[in-house]
Amino acid sequence: FALISKAHLATALRESGDLVQSELITREVLASRRRQLGEENRAVAMSLNDLGIVLRLTGHAEKAVIEQKHAQSIRVALSDVPPQEAAAARVQYALSESGAGNYEDAHRDVEAGIAQLTGMKAVDQEQLANAILANARIELAERDVAVGCTLARQALSMRPPDDPDTGWRHAEAQGVYGECLAKLGQIGSARYQLQAALAALERVRGTDHWMTRSVRTTLLTLRKA
Repeated sequence: FALISKAHLATALRESGDLVQSELITREVLASRRRQLGEENRAVAMSLNDLGIVLRLTGHAEKAVIEQKHAQSIRVALSDVPPQEAAAARVQYALSESGAGNYEDAHRDVEAGIAQLTGMKAVDQEQLANAILANARIELAERDVAVGCTLARQALSMRPPDDPDTGWRHAEAQGVYGECLAKLGQIGSARYQLQAALAALERVRGTDHWMTRSVRTTLLTLRKA
């Protein structure tokens, strides 16, 4: 239970914006799980995936791919991995592949993750929205702006405006949609979406959060254009 709590703390730190501390604790949890459980274990795969996410967010997508590829290979050999967990991990892996420039693999994995999620009897709409938004990011990275915008708009529609004091999921999707609109040359609409997303993220996640910084950078680039 102590390791599970520590893993949850690492995730909470990552989500709050403290990537340095999150990586440190994630590595500690991974090392402990390897010692206690061996390599071929679901919990080890989860920690490898968590490490990959934080590595990607700190600008080390190639290293992230290595960790998450290992996690994927562990999951394939296991029979106790819940389908939803496997799908979400595959989507995160696809984002790292895209960050490393492996677009063909990224497309394959994000589409496989979406297929897993939509094929479930009870579809988790939040997880599905996450996957569709990830797919939009991958399309944008590969410069297929039209497809990226369609996906971002779909994800935005699945994430209605949430609590203005605590919610951020709508704003995250709004930021990606705003980036799409900017790439399409729809400057006025893009500025509106990005400004609304930035205001919400600054209020809820903080001015120096990695998600907030990303939207701010896009908005500043738009203003200079």
